Amino acid sequence: MPHASGPRRLRDPVEEAFRVAIERHRMIPPGASVLAAVSGGGDSVLMLRLLVRHRATCPFDLRVAHLNHALRGAESDADEAFVRDLAARHALPFTSARADLTRAPGGPSSVEERARLARHAFLESTAAGAGCGRIALGHTLDDQAETILMWLLRGTGRRGLAGMAPVTPGGLIRPLIGTRRAAVRAHLRSCGEAFRDDATNEDATRTRNRIRLRLLPLLEAEFEGAIERLAAEAELLAPEESFLDEAAATLLGGAASVLPPRVGEAPTALARRAVRLAAEASGDPSRRLARHHVDAILDLLRRAAPGQGIDLPGGARAEKGPGGVVIRGPGERSG
Repeated sequence: MPHASGPRRLRDPVEEAFRVAIERHRMIPPGASVLAAVSGGGDSVLMLRLLVRHRATCPFDLRVAHLNHALRGAESDADEAFVRDLAARHALPFTSARADLTRAPGGPSSVEERARLARHAFLESTAAGAGCGRIALGHTLDDQAETILMWLLRGTGRRGLAGMAPVTPGGLIRPLIGTRRAAVRAHLRSCGEAFRDDATNEDATRTRNRIRLRLLPLLEAEFEGAIERLAAEAELLAPEESFLDEAAATLLGGAASVLPPRVGEAPTALARRAVRLAAEASGDPSRRLARHHVDAILDLLRRAAPGQGIDLPGGARAEKGPGGVVIRGPGERSG
């Protein structure tokens, strides 16, 4: 007589959301090398734990990186030591560095923005040096909602409403993008996994923190499921944004940081997108450009005489030349 089968083991919802994100967006190709950015906070600690477990079914190379921003003194150093020990526990290669957040001439005045730029530069150089084609970030579904609202309040247009991509052309992956932050914390508590708390996350003078601490709880209280719906809208818009970016890149042609005259003749929506792509190609993040900056660049392209130019945020500059408008990043000189 055959034995009755036991109860089917239910998948853990956090692990299932991680698996779905990895597989649906093809985040980790077979044999890939992944650099996990681990701050020591709960989100990145859980991401690393799940990446380690995922290697049992899909072998890939995994490394850990941590940038010490040195903004909280001994606590920042303790974060670095914690992540170093965590990497050692999983027998993973570990790389760390200490950030220099001194403001460069023409650089962003916000220390948070300087820290963000330093973090991305560190991760990109570390990944390149280690031969890693993927950089894993611990952004959650809550981070996605915060980002959408922050960009909306800044006046970013539909591009910002697409939020953070699960996978970027540059190799960034976000395996927890479909997981709520509260579920991350609950999962870590259930498995006894320690993590670090950053007290600056409670600083309500920072825009993202105000959105996280005040605006999102209000939205959730008044409109149940608001965070999930914001993230769902971003997922809906993302492929449309990719299509429009491709069209704008075709409009730009080969010299990506140069706006040829035909950009000025294109429909305004496409022309504005081409301006932002050109700014990014020049090394100047398009997030610095408000709508009036973009329109000023288009006005320069359409109406100004060669030799005229305008200054842009962060020390960048747009100059009209015989072949169109050239957008020069901070520190560049014409000629």
